[in-house]
Parts: sequence; C-alpha cells; structure tokens
Amino acid sequence: MAEQSISQRGAKSCQLTAGGAKVIVQPMSEVVPVHFAPSTFDKDPMATRLTLEPRCNGETTRHFDAFDRWTKAYILQHSECLFKKTLTKEQIEKGYHPTVKRHETDAYPPLLRTKIDSSGRREITSPEDWRRVTEINNLEIVSPWCMSREMGWVIQCSALRVFEESCECPFAAGELKEEAC
Repeated sequence: MAEQSISQRGAKSCQLTAGGAKVIVQPMSEVVPVHFAPSTFDKDPMATRLTLEPRCNGETTRHFDAFDRWTKAYILQHSECLFKKTLTKEQIEKGYHPTVKRHETDAYPPLLRTKIDSSGRREITSPEDWRRVTEINNLEIVSPWCMSREMGWVIQCSALRVFEESCECPFAAGELKEEAC
C-alpha cells in the first residue's frame, strides 16, 4: 500500500498495488443481475463517480468474503501503522464496511459494492431499466478508505459489459391472432 493521502472531505486512503501494478479482479464466469441504476448517495445528477451494486453469485461472494476476512486480520495486525493507533477486533468489526452488502434478513442475494468513474469517457447510452440488465465486469481494487471510525475498500469497475433484455414481445401480432382462432 502506498503512503496515506487525505481528500478534501477528510477521507484517508492508500493506493493498493501488487508488484507495482493495479490489483484487477478478472470477470467472473457468469453474468450477474443489476437491479438498481448507478447513482450517488446524494442523487447528484452531475456526479461522475457513481455507485453500482450488482448481485453476487456464489463465486463472487466467496472471493470477496475471503478478501474481507483477510482485510480485517491485516488491519488488526497493522492498525498502528495504518491509523496511528491500535484498534481492537471489536472496533474493526464495528467500523469495517464489507465489500459484500447483505440484506439484514438474507431475503435477497448479496450485492457487491463497486464504483464507476464516468469522467473523461465517451458517452454511452445507459439502459432505460436497470432491473432488466445483467453484466460481467473487471474490477480494480483501488484503495482502502477511512473516514472517522469507518473503513472499507474502493472497488472500481474498470470494464463493464452490459446485457439488456428486450422489452418487446417475441411474437408477431399476426401470429397471436392466428393462434387465438
């Protein structure tokens, strides 16, 4: 991890690299649904850094659950260096935002917390209804972040392949009339 930097809002982060290169998670083998349009917490229409939370398949969930376990153990071991104070396991558990977001009753499959940076990119038409979208993505694990007593990871979609289902009826109007007779 690189030296800590502090944003204008006070968020602390450290760039993550492996052997001097970005940490890229290759696309998973299955497409996953995206049920919510990319957005920001404050719904700013001019924002270029958006949150996208696709559903997790089993492979993705296992991968990022293991990553979260490693992260918490790493923070526990290196909190003095990272935060200039020793954190307890309980403090880490309370303040850590896992990469996999689960519904409190497990009524829905988990979501993966990711970001999309749309600044400086060519204009791409967004799907009209994100509930009808599936995707395959490349993810870059950019950096950990820390704000006050909370911490987590910035995971950015570095490449996104979107599949949009058709809303049109697959049968011609004439065929439906003939079958009805």
